[in-house]
Amino acid sequence: MSLISLLRMSQAPIAGFAAIGTGWGTFAAAIPDLKASLAISESELGLALFFGALGAVISMAASAKIMEWLGTGRKLIAVICLLLGAAFVGPSYATSLAAISVAMACVGLMTGLLDVVINARVSQLEARTGKHLMSLGHGMFSLAYAIAAICTGFAREAGFAPSEIYPVAAAVITLYAILAITAPEVVFARETPSDTAMPKPPLPFAVYILGALILIAFFAENATEIWSALHVERTLGGGAAQGSFGPALLGLTMAIGRFSGQALASRFGLVPLMTWTASLAAIGGFIAAAAPTPAVAYIGFACLGLGVSTLAPLGFALGGQYLTEAQRPLGIARMTLIGYMGFFFGPPVLGLLAEAFGLRAAFAVIGAMLVMFPILLRALSAPPVSPDSPVRQPDHTT
Repeated sequence: MSLISLLRMSQAPIAGFAAIGTGWGTFAAAIPDLKASLAISESELGLALFFGALGAVISMAASAKIMEWLGTGRKLIAVICLLLGAAFVGPSYATSLAAISVAMACVGLMTGLLDVVINARVSQLEARTGKHLMSLGHGMFSLAYAIAAICTGFAREAGFAPSEIYPVAAAVITLYAILAITAPEVVFARETPSDTAMPKPPLPFAVYILGALILIAFFAENATEIWSALHVERTLGGGAAQGSFGPALLGLTMAIGRFSGQALASRFGLVPLMTWTASLAAIGGFIAAAAPTPAVAYIGFACLGLGVSTLAPLGFALGGQYLTEAQRPLGIARMTLIGYMGFFFGPPVLGLLAEAFGLRAAFAVIGAMLVMFPILLRALSAPPVSPDSPVRQPDHTT
């Protein structure tokens, strides 16, 4: 199957990944101005982000049932993209801590649901084609995130406020919804009524271990995305453009890492690649924590981006190898729910740490968590050969 065919087949979920990246890249790069306009502290901003986490957890908990009812097709992805774009307009109208908390809850609801659906869709495609596609999807998230953050940095330097920037991001997300709805529909066999009446086997324990690993990856990723601009501007004395370049650089290096991971995973296997990249990411966290200047912090962000980029998509890909077709919606939903607790709870937790001990301590915690990643990988047994996939790479070689 050619690369063009794979891209066309995965067009809808790729559009979903890009929509999430555009929204969060814009939001993160404008965080310093949003925080200033609301006159809130780091801990209060962390509290608002906590409500985003809560919204995501709620939608992820319901996502398996939603996918049972509606599937994972292009129409559902397009509708959620539209709702996500509308949600990202919310912070534009926030004038208080309560208002921004409600706005972030809406963003979290739509982000969580969309992320589960598109990850489940890609896992289905991987099982059917025997091709590794998860890094491609997550790479599109990172690329869209980086482009959005760079554009937001230029907009901030030109004097545009978050209330003017966020609606533009919403418009771009609407375009991704159109891209999703115009994708070719790929129909997967649905369970028959007799199948659904039968009790499904319990999920393998590996799903929960991988969920914890994805939690660490997303904790490091999103906490760095949200707080890197503030670290450069507040701790290291950088300007608005320098601050926005922090999340932009992270997004760019993550895109490079994820697109490279598409090929590297096939050559070296999932577990060895995840071990080495987690170590690189940990080093990046410690560099960012100790950085005396923005330039040194950028080195840390680059190492973080390159290292952490592969961890979540390869974790989802590895998890898919433990699941049957009947288990896949619930299994991917469980991994996503556990993993995205790190994505959404990371920024609030680091906000509290930053308030108490400073952002240097917060980035040191990121590095320390990533050190645990290779240790947890050792707790995994080799995945079974799935009957759903015609090709199985030796992904668990060590």
